[in-house]
Amino acid sequence: MSCFLNSLQEEERLSTEEKGRQLLQDESVELEDGQSVAILRTHEEIERDCENIQCLGQGVCGLVTLVRYRGMLAVKKSPNEDSVFPDYFFIGEGSVLHQLKGASGAPRLLGLAIDSPVIIMTFCEGKILQVAKPGASVLDRESWWLKVFLSITKNVMEIHALGCIHNDLHGINILLSTKGDKDSPVTHLLDFGLAQMEDWGHYDEEAQVTKVTPELDTRSLGCMFRGIALNNIKATGQDEAWEGGLKELVNVMSNINLNKIPPLSYVHQELSRLLRLSMERHQRALRMVRKKPLNTTHQPTTSTNPSLTPICTERGVRVVRHLPFPLVPPRPLCLSKMSCDNGKDYKSKFK
Repeated sequence: MSCFLNSLQEEERLSTEEKGRQLLQDESVELEDGQSVAILRTHEEIERDCENIQCLGQGVCGLVTLVRYRGMLAVKKSPNEDSVFPDYFFIGEGSVLHQLKGASGAPRLLGLAIDSPVIIMTFCEGKILQVAKPGASVLDRESWWLKVFLSITKNVMEIHALGCIHNDLHGINILLSTKGDKDSPVTHLLDFGLAQMEDWGHYDEEAQVTKVTPELDTRSLGCMFRGIALNNIKATGQDEAWEGGLKELVNVMSNINLNKIPPLSYVHQELSRLLRLSMERHQRALRMVRKKPLNTTHQPTTSTNPSLTPICTERGVRVVRHLPFPLVPPRPLCLSKMSCDNGKDYKSKFK
């Protein structure tokens, strides 16, 4: 059995290397300095043109380093002692990046060495989704997270349209860009080490190996969206979107039965609907606040009774008697608790 698995692995290695050579043999890329450089290079040539700046991370997928490659910031990915994947996985990842050509905000391939695998790709600036939070200037956080979900869904739909299945979607492999409008988050997909192109299928049904399909990416998104929604939307009291359809959507997306998982076009449509309702709720709440602004300053009492004191409340100023203990400051108006019409009930077609 061990010999059989080894032969399969060797066959896969040779097949991946051959595809990488055929795909990148005569390909080149134009760098920031205007020079055109061949993508397929030797390990020695790539290391000669790289100036290491700092380590960005390392683990079972290899070592990721920020470098200056021929004058431009780039990322170098190479195997390390902790890597559990064969070296030819890096060749496969480089080939996938070349075919995507930056789609879905993915890094663009700048260089690839096959003799001793190493990948050079463009550098994407931002924070990984696992630790990302909306900025202090973002008032409508529920809508902000729904925009993030929608951006990620669009990214995955884009690579699926090109025949690529990411196969490893989670909070660490998605980057939230720090550039642009803070109210309109932009996301990038990272780490295509386990990605598969649909025309690369080399799975044997008799080997009982789960074939890589687009539904696997949808299930991963459903699990990830559920965790983010529970920790960042429902936990803060903003549960209108959660109860209004998001809960049911993420449940059907993460169904264990792949045949019952909806297409991403349906997910995109539902997220757009939830975002529209969330933004309408926020706008209604803002209009109500403008009509009844909170009085944040103490007004002099008009009463002749010195035991009466004016205090600020959510509805304005009212007069109360002195108490033998300090008054608790009034709670601020919670915009997310405004009553609203969530529209027609959400009913999933995929049960």
